[in-house]
Amino acid sequence: MCYLSSDRITLGVPDMVVADLSALSETIQEAIGEERLGQPQFLRCIAQVPAARLGDAVDEWIALGETWFGSPVATRHRLGDGSGVYITEMAKWETGQAALVTVSDGAPSIDLMLIGSRGTLYHEGAAVLRTLSRAELGSA
Repeated sequence: MCYLSSDRITLGVPDMVVADLSALSETIQEAIGEERLGQPQFLRCIAQVPAARLGDAVDEWIALGETWFGSPVATRHRLGDGSGVYITEMAKWETGQAALVTVSDGAPSIDLMLIGSRGTLYHEGAAVLRTLSRAELGSA
């Protein structure tokens, strides 16, 4: 399951443990806000999550792309749905931005590249894991 609120973004994994994307998302939003990247143009993300969460994870990355690009996605093409091994989605926005997101089964990790008109942001590494409290689970 994906959880999105004003103060946290998480990709769900089994046993109430989540990959917390809040810090990464905040860093990227800050870079965009300070115009260090220029206008974001292309998002490439290769991530791993448990197989049961593949579709949710892809949807979350596309939602983050919509936030970073500033508009809803216009077209989406998905491959591998139902395989239980991977899902790849290609997305395009009306204003020309694009995203290529691949999520496969495995220990939570992220390899991200966001290309802007004046710079590129890279992130590679294991996802930050934390356990959700019962209160957080009730509000999600």
